[in-house]
Amino acid sequence: MSQIAALIMALSVTSTSLVMAGIAGWYRGSTLLDRLALISISILIVAGSHFIPSISNRRVGWVLWFFTLLGAIYSHMIFFSYTSLLARDDHFAHSVQQTMLEQEIAANRQEIASISARPVAIVAAQLAVTEDGRIRKALSAELSEAKRVARLREQLSALLDHERVARVTSATDPVISEVARLLGSNEQRIVLYTAIGFSILIELMGAFLWKQVFLNRDDQARLESNSPIEEPILRLMKEIEAGRVKPTTDAIRVFLRCAQKKAVIVRQEILTKLRN
Repeated sequence: MSQIAALIMALSVTSTSLVMAGIAGWYRGSTLLDRLALISISILIVAGSHFIPSISNRRVGWVLWFFTLLGAIYSHMIFFSYTSLLARDDHFAHSVQQTMLEQEIAANRQEIASISARPVAIVAAQLAVTEDGRIRKALSAELSEAKRVARLREQLSALLDHERVARVTSATDPVISEVARLLGSNEQRIVLYTAIGFSILIELMGAFLWKQVFLNRDDQARLESNSPIEEPILRLMKEIEAGRVKPTTDAIRVFLRCAQKKAVIVRQEILTKLRN
């Protein structure tokens, strides 16, 4: 049961990690060919980080595993960074405040575009040197429109500032903000440390679980092997020759603490050796 649980967890962790690596490779590429190559590289590095400890105990294997672990952590950090940015943009795009600001900005720009008055300074300068009554009246009307455009531009600038503030506010994670406040750090560092921590945790979990899966399989194969262990067999042969153990299947099974099938195989091998 424990072997099945370990296998299920190992498959889940590795599948998740491979998907994260693939998405990170997609984000880093520009053309389709670049993205496919980066996805393949990221997946191979993550696979090495999970499986190398299970298939090799040599020193060079551990060195290779260390570098694949670093590569996998870097890939996961890219994944966390891009997904965080996309989540912030999506949250901001669907917020009520964003919708209202966009409507106000669009209306403001449309009103500015509908006014054809020249800049205030130009109209005011021309009005100051004009003496004709009708022209002065037209210039005065244009000056009023020019001043209205100036006010609208100031309002537009303020609205754009509000939009930037709203974007930053909507992108703030309240949990991250509170953790940063408690630790006396800034949010960017907390996000970075969190991404590093989760990346390391995922990779170490994958390596550990696959190590357990392979160890369990090796133990099971050793128990079911048809080749008995030499040292216990030698002791058993001495006990049989001394008459302290009978050369029966049941006696051998009790002495070796093995299954019936293995006891039969051992008995046949011992009898063959005793005859020779």
